Amino acid sequence: MFKVSLAFLFLINTVEACQCFANDENYEPLCEESKNSGNVDWCMSHEECHWGPTENAECKIEETSSETSKCHCIANEAVDVELCEQGENAKDKLLCLSQEKCLWGPEENEWCGAAKAITPPPEALNKVDCYSNNGVIDCNELTY
Repeated sequence: MFKVSLAFLFLINTVEACQCFANDENYEPLCEESKNSGNVDWCMSHEECHWGPTENAECKIEETSSETSKCHCIANEAVDVELCEQGENAKDKLLCLSQEKCLWGPEENEWCGAAKAITPPPEALNKVDCYSNNGVIDCNELTY
């Protein structure tokens, strides 16, 4: 019994910490290598990423209590509530934004803004641009 208890405690202590993971290997630089990969709201604002590991219950709690999880589709006018706020559109950001009668919000939540979902193509991730400044080479890393 004692050995089982120690083994169980060892397993509990080796559970991977919560962080951002890519849904596809092409987006590993964006989701897993970004300087923001430890921020649940930043992570969840990108459709190519998810917060996990999913088997870690603490990560699920962080995900569901994040500011990003409060975002949803909102009708611009009362007559469009059924279109925007019910069914598939309600939690699918891209589907919501494809409807001109809907917006993603609430707007006062900075993590719900449309700009947060803009994700560069894989080839642009962690790209470094360099330029000459009076003979001195300056490089700017574009971090998403």
